[in-house]
Amino acid sequence: MAQDVNRPIDLQQLLVNLENPRYLTRASQRDAILKMAEHQGIKLVTLAEDIVYNGLNPTRRFLVSPVDGDNYVVLEGNRRIAALKLLTQKELRTSLNLPARIEKRFQALADEADSLPTSVECAVRSQEDAKHWIQLEHTGENKGIGVVGWDGSARHRFRDGSRALQAIELVAPYLDDKTQALLPEISITNIERVLNTPEAREELGVDLSNGKLTLKQPDDKALARVAAVVWDVAHKKVKVKDLFTKEQRVAYAEEVAARPLKPLKSQRPGASGTPAFQSTPRSRRVPLQRATLIPRQLTLSIAAARLNKIYDELQRLPLKNYVNSGAVLLRVFVELSIDHYASRHSLSLKVTSAPKAGIKKASAPRDMTLKQKVKLIADHLETKGTCTRAHLHGVRALMHKNHPLSIDSLHAYVHNPDYSPSLADLTRNWDNIEPFVIGLWKP
Repeated sequence: MAQDVNRPIDLQQLLVNLENPRYLTRASQRDAILKMAEHQGIKLVTLAEDIVYNGLNPTRRFLVSPVDGDNYVVLEGNRRIAALKLLTQKELRTSLNLPARIEKRFQALADEADSLPTSVECAVRSQEDAKHWIQLEHTGENKGIGVVGWDGSARHRFRDGSRALQAIELVAPYLDDKTQALLPEISITNIERVLNTPEAREELGVDLSNGKLTLKQPDDKALARVAAVVWDVAHKKVKVKDLFTKEQRVAYAEEVAARPLKPLKSQRPGASGTPAFQSTPRSRRVPLQRATLIPRQLTLSIAAARLNKIYDELQRLPLKNYVNSGAVLLRVFVELSIDHYASRHSLSLKVTSAPKAGIKKASAPRDMTLKQKVKLIADHLETKGTCTRAHLHGVRALMHKNHPLSIDSLHAYVHNPDYSPSLADLTRNWDNIEPFVIGLWKP
């Protein structure tokens, strides 16, 4: 077994792999980086953004092999190295003729970055020795020796264990509209850093009990402080460089606690008058592992006969025995409820693509995707005053492609033969869209 040598290597000495399996062999370093930027597009920008705000992933080293002189070819981590080179080397960035939107985003990130690494931790191996590890990284589970992905239950347990996600769920209804819109892309690791520090939690007035975030001080004060942390992170007023050490995290929590924060009671939806939207009182907090997908406590008045029967079945079927049936019925119930709402309010669920270059006539109208329908109807519910933005936060968050329980998962329940829904993901999906569905059937 070859010895694994680990050491930091200067970024200038690292060469992207011209024989990267993602592409055909490239002729030069510039050509390889340009190809990667063109092929990856916004994904490479998003990776660079995460590096700027959160640093390099500490669980993944770069795997490199010596080549001519003092240089090393990158065998694993080419995307990260390309992102770093484009962030740190202005001459490279401006001379590659990158797509305009890509170059603009990289320039903005480079301007915003407080500091970027000039060297990175690498595992140095021969190319022959490295093949085994690269194969395990990129070719699936390989009977257990490769990367074994989490199923829905594992993802749920991880999310429940995240102090940051608990904090966001706790304070989201009290945040302003602009901040709520930023939540799907918030850097939860910065919130996690603060809440994982006992002394910082003490300053904020929160604690942990069996892994769950609890409020130690009066609810309005503790909530206001947690909301301030979420707001700061969402708006990038506090970044990883401000929370790197324990001392920094405690000092930040002390600063938040010292602010003249307004208690959140007066900011609850509808507190200043009659709320525009109300759900059944017990329908918003139901056990995650309840027996049925739709809580039996929820009462909806559904005029459409077939949809009312589907709704009734979703409140009766024991979910643990009929997970696939519940998944398919949920997808059908949601889309048909949207269609029924659109029909009642004379809303078109068709879209027409703009004419392509050289073609004068536009294409025939086509049906909207489920995601497009959800956006249209959610906007309509808010405009009419049937639902508030706070109550629509859950369903709008699901429209974000990176959300762990996206609208795409509803689509996959019916159309993807390899996608297996879990009880936990199903119930969490319903809990997120419940206020939206109540709005669809509100008289």
